[in-house]
Formats: sequence, structure tokens, C-alpha cells
Amino acid sequence: TFRLAPQSHSGEGKIFVNEDLTNKLKVSGSLRSLTVLPAKRGSISKRQADAIGALLNIDSCIKDINLQCIDMSESSNVSSMYSALKSNTSIKEAYMYGCRIGPRGGEAMAEILKVNSTLRIVNLYKNRLDDDGAAAILEGLKVNTSLDTLYLTSNGIGDEGCRDVRQFLKVNTTLDILYLGLNEIGWRGAMILAESVKENRTLDTLNVYNNQIGDKGGMAMIEALKINDSLPTLNLKANNFSDAMMEVLKDMRAAKGPDFELDL
Repeated sequence: TFRLAPQSHSGEGKIFVNEDLTNKLKVSGSLRSLTVLPAKRGSISKRQADAIGALLNIDSCIKDINLQCIDMSESSNVSSMYSALKSNTSIKEAYMYGCRIGPRGGEAMAEILKVNSTLRIVNLYKNRLDDDGAAAILEGLKVNTSLDTLYLTSNGIGDEGCRDVRQFLKVNTTLDILYLGLNEIGWRGAMILAESVKENRTLDTLNVYNNQIGDKGGMAMIEALKINDSLPTLNLKANNFSDAMMEVLKDMRAAKGPDFELDL
């Protein structure tokens, strides 16, 4: 675990000055997991980002990278990290929590996903992607054949973004798990997602937790599930359902049997 900090000092179990990161670790070649924590203000300098990118380029043993609340909104500062992820052939899991990459970062991630055939899990929780950033990532995924889990949780994705989800799922043959929770999806977006559920036979899990799909969206999902028997897990918890709709959804869950998991 490494913490970014402006001062040149080190502490227990942590290397604080990431300009020295590669020099301290490149001789070992045995790092399996890399976690980078922010400085007090969450910022990352270009030199620090370059050091992390260099490490990703030289250490082929790293299997997962975890960037926590690092401000990556300035794309020019972190371009070397994106480039390293693009060419890296060892990392299977990339977690970027609250890094504020925004739509431009979404475009950079899309370029990574177009060519990277190693990544299996990408978690972009709370990154201010909005519809445009999500659209870019989903477009990049259309040619990806390795990613099986994608978290787009808490990114300001609305009804328009659901159209891009649908277009992606029409051609998806790899992604098994899609998280869309804590976004801004209303009943119109839910109706678009319901059409995706009717059409797609690859997804194992669709998570739409804590949106605003309401009764109209809930009914659309019920109709979709009458057509698609291959989706085993659906999360619709915290979506402003009326008591009557909750009962209808519970009845549908019971009718589909124990192999179907519906979280309400």
C-alpha cells in the first residue's frame, strides 16, 4: 500500500513519495497487489502518476490495482497511468474508487478496454462519468472479449445512458455482471433496460439498486423477465416502489423459483 503525500518521508508499511516508487520495488518483481491512497487533498502529481505508470510497465506480477479517492480529473497528469494500463498484460482487476475521472477519463478507459485482453473486473464507483463517460466505456467494451464484471455505480448515469447500455448489451458476449446502482435512472431508463433484459442472454447479474425507476419501471422489468429466463440475479432495491408493486414483484420472485434471486 502506498500513500501519496507532498512531503518526502516514509512511514510504517507505506512509501509516501511515489517518485521513488519504482526504484524501491522494481528489483523485487514480486508485487501482487498495488493499493494507492491519496494525500490529504487527494491530488496526484504528474511525477507520482509517472512513477506508478512505470511500475505497472516493469512489474509483470501485479494482479490487481486499487486507486482510492485519488483526484484523477486532470487527464494530462495521469496519462502515463492510462497508457500503462492499456499495455499491461498481468492486471486482472482494476478498482478506481472516487477518482473523479469524469467523461474524459471515461474515454481513456474506453481506449484501454478496446485493446486490453487481461482485465476481468473494472470498478469505477463514484467517478463522475455521467452519460457521456459511460457511453464511451460501453462503446469500448463492444470489442472487448475479456471483461466479465463492470461497476458503474454512482456516476450520474440517467435515462439517456440506458440507451448506450442497451446498445452494448445487444452485442455483448462476455460481460456477466453489470452494476448500475446509485445513479439517476428513472422509469424511462428502466423501460430501456427492460428491453435489454429481453434481448440479452449473457448477463448473470444486473444491479439497478437505489435509482428512481418506480412502479412503471418495475412493471417493465416484470414483463421482461417473463421473456428472459436466463437472468438469475436482479437487484431492484430502493427504487421508490409502492406497496402494491412490492407485492407484485415478490409474487413474481416466488413464481420464478429458488434459482432466481431478486433483491428488493
